[in-house]
Amino acid sequence: MSDNVAKYKIDGHAFKRVAFQHLNLSTTPLFPLHSPGMKRLLSSTALALSLFLLSGCGETKTMRYRATWEDPARASVLIESIERVIVRRLAAMNFMDPAVTVVPENQTSAIVTVKATTSEMQDAVTHIMTDPFSFEMKLETLQAEDWAASEWESTGVDGSNLLWVQALGNKQTMEISMDLEFNDQGKKILEELARTKQGKRLGIFVRDILVSMLTIQSGSFADHVLIGGIPSTTIAEVFADDVNVGTRVSFTPF
Repeated sequence: MSDNVAKYKIDGHAFKRVAFQHLNLSTTPLFPLHSPGMKRLLSSTALALSLFLLSGCGETKTMRYRATWEDPARASVLIESIERVIVRRLAAMNFMDPAVTVVPENQTSAIVTVKATTSEMQDAVTHIMTDPFSFEMKLETLQAEDWAASEWESTGVDGSNLLWVQALGNKQTMEISMDLEFNDQGKKILEELARTKQGKRLGIFVRDILVSMLTIQSGSFADHVLIGGIPSTTIAEVFADDVNVGTRVSFTPF
């Protein structure tokens, strides 16, 4: 793994370094812990919800959605991840201990049921199920000392090129990392960037928020991107859940 280091922040925690396997990249330190942009990364759902909240309470409503995905081999993992994501996001909005069930229909779909006890909670569930999730890698076209003033253009690598995110742990070194696996199209684009855009910076954007910047130096890209130096397994698993559900699962009310 590369020794290049950077910080990757989620919900107030710093990921100590970002390492790209088989792609020689130098990385730029990211935002301080108090950065408003990074604090919004996992709390953006709660912030956006304020636009939808209504006063007063209503009767309990059972809300049902069909969750669908393409890869049957990921069925059991996704079913567990869906429930964790919904419960966690509702808890972030102060809806504690929600009644959430995810029942598989087959290897590519499941029925999600949430009992919403107030009109506010109904709005929250609707927001969670419809809030768009985005993952993108962009190329910096205008570099500025202040990262907020930089300009970026799409590389074509987005959530559709991301096959899977997995939390990993090394028992010998006790290091925790995340493994990002790309499809053939994503790998082809990143390989071309490594060959033709040396010296340029790549930005990783999640929910339209810049979370990491990397300078392309030289080398070739393999199948995976490894984000290392994560302070806890829980943080890595939360991020993996959010990205996998956000990019792989669709929800349809019925």
